[in-house]
Amino acid sequence: MTQVGQCPHCRAVNSYEVAQCLDCRQPLPWAGTVQKYSSQMETARNAVQQLQAQVQQLQQVPQVPRMPFNGTSAIGVPVPVSEVEGWTSNNRFRQFIEAFIGEKASEFFEEMDDDRARIAAFLMAGFWDLCMLLGTWLILRNVAALIGSFFPLMPAAATKATSPDLSFKAIVKILAVSTFAWGVLVGLCSLTRVVGRGQGSFVGDLFVAGATLLPVGLFCVLAGAVGITNYDFVGILSIFAWCYVVFTAYRGLTTISKVPSAVAAVCVPLMFLLDGFALKVLVTRLMTP
Repeated sequence: MTQVGQCPHCRAVNSYEVAQCLDCRQPLPWAGTVQKYSSQMETARNAVQQLQAQVQQLQQVPQVPRMPFNGTSAIGVPVPVSEVEGWTSNNRFRQFIEAFIGEKASEFFEEMDDDRARIAAFLMAGFWDLCMLLGTWLILRNVAALIGSFFPLMPAAATKATSPDLSFKAIVKILAVSTFAWGVLVGLCSLTRVVGRGQGSFVGDLFVAGATLLPVGLFCVLAGAVGITNYDFVGILSIFAWCYVVFTAYRGLTTISKVPSAVAAVCVPLMFLLDGFALKVLVTRLMTP
């Protein structure tokens, strides 16, 4: 309820919120208090307006993406993980997996310079060689165990060919075949890029070839681990492996080598046919006494 008072001049009743009498226009006894209160209200209103203006300015500033921090520089400034651990960090590994499962292959490759992309390509090629070597040893061990179970009285000379122990010469041949497969695929990726007038580079060809062979290497290891007797499970693994091989090759050619999709769709099966034929010729020559 509004409080009121009486004007000392005309005896009229006025509210305490006004400084002058509404009838005689003479200043009221509480005029000083009203003016002081009005001045404080005006000051508070100006402060609120300034705060609203500052909030609007902050909302217009572009947001800087947050980066995980791990480590501190010499002056006490936090250093991002990407600068501490490079592309081999967990974040980069997760981005690599997302690149060839999702739609970020070109973005992941463009974030690396040529030196890092070349190192990544050779690391993938080395991983492919190790997978082929381990997978071959596991498969030979399963074959030797299978033959031994069916023919327990077979002479040792007859089972020597299926022995799981690999000689140095056999290891060199396996590594030569796997490296040859990767090298031929690199050349075919380069040829596809040139024929399709892609905008990529030779480093991109190395990267695409290495990433394409990773599913095959993992399949060889898993197939040897589960055993050839589990042919149904091995068949399921082979379907997944070859689907990922085709998908990775197509995505690499279209996003990294910048080859048109129509050209890549035709060249991907031709690449695998030519690579398989070249491998057949090499293996035949190596197995010829």
